[in-house]
Amino acid sequence: MSKLDEHGKWRKHWFVLCDTSLRYYRDIEAEELNDLDGEIDLASCVNVSDCEVEKNYGLQIQTKRAVFTLSAMTSRIQRNWVKLLKQAIQYNLQ
Repeated sequence: MSKLDEHGKWRKHWFVLCDTSLRYYRDIEAEELNDLDGEIDLASCVNVSDCEVEKNYGLQIQTKRAVFTLSAMTSRIQRNWVKLLKQAIQYNLQ
């Protein structure tokens, strides 16, 4: 997937869903080297939804501190991420 950065540019990342966070890396090799680009704290997440973006199929993760806009290559990938992220958030609330 791609992530919209603070400068309004799309950056491709490799995303990994962990227990309480969504981690992103430059690529799969960076994950293997544990070279983290960033992390979204799902414990502070208030909403996950699909959204309109100019590139492919968008989704937004809204936390207490920030909003993250991502773009999936297909609508199926987008729907799967939204579903998995909502499940992870619900699990963290229990």
